[in-house]
Parts: sequence; structure tokens; C-alpha cells
Amino acid sequence: MENGMTRYLTFILLNFCCIFYLSAQQSDKSVVDYSYPKEYEIGGIQVIGVKYLDHNVLIQLSGLTVGDVIMIPGEEVADAVRKLWKQGLFSDVEIRMEKTMGNKVFLEIYLQERPRLSAFTFNGLKKAEIDEIREKIKLVRGTQVTDNVIMTVKNKIENYF
Repeated sequence: MENGMTRYLTFILLNFCCIFYLSAQQSDKSVVDYSYPKEYEIGGIQVIGVKYLDHNVLIQLSGLTVGDVIMIPGEEVADAVRKLWKQGLFSDVEIRMEKTMGNKVFLEIYLQERPRLSAFTFNGLKKAEIDEIREKIKLVRGTQVTDNVIMTVKNKIENYF
């Protein structure tokens, strides 16, 4: 009887401790109420989704700095998105609140890089023609494929023929 009671109390005590431990592990994920902007100090900035570009340079380009006091939602975040978008390097730009701790906010800059050119070929042309076109379009493997690059190459090839 006493052995069963000890196991029962131990079980309850462990469950009780686990509940407090798990609730302490939850981060302060805040829901942004767009009707009531709130002032935060930037506690950290992390760049996600970028493989080929320097994260520190991208943070500088955004105009956001750790220690800045900003309003969320606010113009500072919108301006940072515009600055990054204006670079023409990304197909998607988002700035997210990762977490808040008191009046500090930790931001994630999510960027989706545009695709890069891995290879290209010309079919149905003679070697001399291929060499001439390659010289005119000056495409390099590893270059980002933007709408501007596509239009420029298309126009140069059409003008050649």
C-alpha cells in the first residue's frame, strides 16, 4: 500500500514539474495588433534564406540596427523591406518578429534569392554562330537570373537573327 502511494505521489510530482518546465520553455511569441503599434528596441536581427550573400551586408542594407527603437507595425520595417526589395536580388522579402522579450524584439529577415544560371546551350546552330552569340550576350554561369537579364539576352539574340 505504501509502495503504491509513493509511486503515485512521485508520478504526480514529476508531472507537475514537467508542466512548469514546459511552460517555461515557451518563447514569448507575440501577436501583432496592427491597430495599436508598439515601440520595441531591436535585440537581434537574423537573416534567413540567403546562400550566396553576406548576412551582415544585408542587415546594413536594410537600415535596421540592433539597439534601434522602432514601432511595430511601423515605417522602419516597411522601409527596410523596400530597401532590400529595391536591390533586385530577391524574389521575396519579409521581415518577421521571431520573438519578444519585454520591450526587445528579435527580427528575422527572410529573403528568397533569385535563381542563378547554371548552364545554357544553343541548339541547331553552327559553332561559329554559337561563339558569336555567346560573345554578344556575355552570360556567365552563376549570375542571378532576373527579368532584366532575360529580356536583354532575348533582345540580343533576336537582333542577331
